[in-house]
Amino acid sequence: MRTVLGRGGVRAACFAVVLVLAPAAIAQPTTAEPEHTDVAPGATEGASPASPAPASDAATKTPEGSSPSATDLETARQVEAQGLRYRVEVEAPEPLRGVLRKSLDLVRWQDYPNMTPALLARLAAEAREQAETAARSEGYFSAVATSAVERTNGDAVVRIRVDLGPPTRVTSVDIQLTGPVMESDPEGEARLRQIVERWSLVKGERFRQEAWEAAKRSAVAALAEKRYAAARIARSEARIDPETHTAALSVVLDSGPPFRFGPIEMTGFSRYQSDFARRVSPIKPGDPYDEDQVALFQRRLLETGYFATVQVGIDADPALADAAPVRVNVVESKPRRIDAGAGYSTNTGLRANAEYSDFDFLGTNWRWRNSLIVENILQSISTTFDSPPLDKASWNSISARARRKDVEGELSEDWAVAVSHSWGYDARWPSFVSLGFVDERLTVNDVTSHNYATFLGYRAVYRRTDDILLPRRGVLATFELGGAPPAVSARAFVRARTQATMLIPLSRDDDLTLRAELGAVSSDSTDGIPSVFLYRTGGDETVRGYAYESLGVKRGNAVTGGRFLAVASVEYTHWLTALWGAAAFVDAGNAANTISALSPALGYGVGARLRTPVGPVRADIAYGERDRAFRFHFSVGFRF
Repeated sequence: MRTVLGRGGVRAACFAVVLVLAPAAIAQPTTAEPEHTDVAPGATEGASPASPAPASDAATKTPEGSSPSATDLETARQVEAQGLRYRVEVEAPEPLRGVLRKSLDLVRWQDYPNMTPALLARLAAEAREQAETAARSEGYFSAVATSAVERTNGDAVVRIRVDLGPPTRVTSVDIQLTGPVMESDPEGEARLRQIVERWSLVKGERFRQEAWEAAKRSAVAALAEKRYAAARIARSEARIDPETHTAALSVVLDSGPPFRFGPIEMTGFSRYQSDFARRVSPIKPGDPYDEDQVALFQRRLLETGYFATVQVGIDADPALADAAPVRVNVVESKPRRIDAGAGYSTNTGLRANAEYSDFDFLGTNWRWRNSLIVENILQSISTTFDSPPLDKASWNSISARARRKDVEGELSEDWAVAVSHSWGYDARWPSFVSLGFVDERLTVNDVTSHNYATFLGYRAVYRRTDDILLPRRGVLATFELGGAPPAVSARAFVRARTQATMLIPLSRDDDLTLRAELGAVSSDSTDGIPSVFLYRTGGDETVRGYAYESLGVKRGNAVTGGRFLAVASVEYTHWLTALWGAAAFVDAGNAANTISALSPALGYGVGARLRTPVGPVRADIAYGERDRAFRFHFSVGFRF
């Protein structure tokens, strides 16, 4: 037998038990999806008693089902003697205490100056029901709440005690898909498996109303992200057995029709041409709808620097599924801006920076960017001109830079100019090719040398992850290749570097990160090669436990760059909460002039992890085995 419960749901459930003796399960409809029945008995949706209106005698009338007991009336009389001043204490295990406290009108009204005995009696009676309702939403369907008043040093304390009872746990999850995704899509079964694998409220978990709703939203989002933009919940149900404290979950998702991109409609363009947006768009009318392509389009527009905000989306009306309009709305940013900041890095120490940008240089839509950076070990000034976006989200650049860098006894003072062509931000392979000249004065152990090179280089980045900012699964990789010819360089050489990071989720709360980096410079000597093209390692994002770029070729009291690089890392993270995690790691690596001299320096330690809107934040304590010392490291995001 199923009983549909609303306000006063506990009493309704108990009444059903008395009549039927042993009901098999109880279910309740949700208000979030009117098309389907849902949610266990006592869920909080629409069930919280209305807050009392204190302005009249009518406001103090007790609502049906919440009659004050003799204890409540005695509580009110005792508090009246105190001038109707009271405070509330909730006795319940953490972390539910805070959840329960937030659900009580008794707490919200404790500073009301015109409190009456009848109104307080009503609030005390409702507090028990509200606490039990809140406990049920957290999976405790046998919770019992009581209230009492105590006096402490003349103050009145209304104490709400909640005995939670055993939690209700999920025993089964049944997810089904209906509609064209299962009728005519060859990938239908694969889409279903993907949704089942991602389902967050799994067997054995405590049933929580918030987690139940979040799991359903995520399932709909997973189906809607490719082709089926109008996906919805056709039916869902959480069947709760109050005797065995179990929850059986079932969800049916209706895919709706498959969508295809239609025409691109743009609004908000004034200073900049709307053609720029079309040039960076990865969307072609007629292509199957893909949420990743929409997000990529939005990111590309933001990265031009022309716009303060960008909104990209389609009209998800099923009637327009064959050619859903793509709507782009932008707010243009001010063309000129000045930014300044200060900070600290565990790699390079104190930092101050200033930037000036003009995104409409002389009215040409060329972007002019200037940067000044001052750190303990590095100072630089640079200027860059970027062309307006070209076809396929590409652009051209002209840049110049002057830099001074003093690390581990090696002082480098250089200047550089370059021209480059970049292929725009892409989901898989953003890249660029550049031609530049670097001139360097290098001082090591009081000996100064002059190095210079004309360098032609190519760089490509590969990224395939399940999330842009906070990925848990996927691969990030970088590949670089270039060279300097002999006629226009102090020494001819060829340089290659590759770096890869693999993210592997081991379980819902456990992740494994594998990282490797290799580099090589093909030349018979490093003499004459600017240090920027050689390799050193150590620091926050390479080999932890060692100072920034302190691993390389020893020359007297200095550490200089080598022709070969090898770095490897293994890191395990256990997520304690949705935001916080604890990690343990082992790093190893070094740089040298010969492969045989690549003796790895070992570093290992533990750290804290925090998920933030700007990416993962890492704070680590690492022990460098070679230096026999501990170091603190702090970093944000992924290096690739």
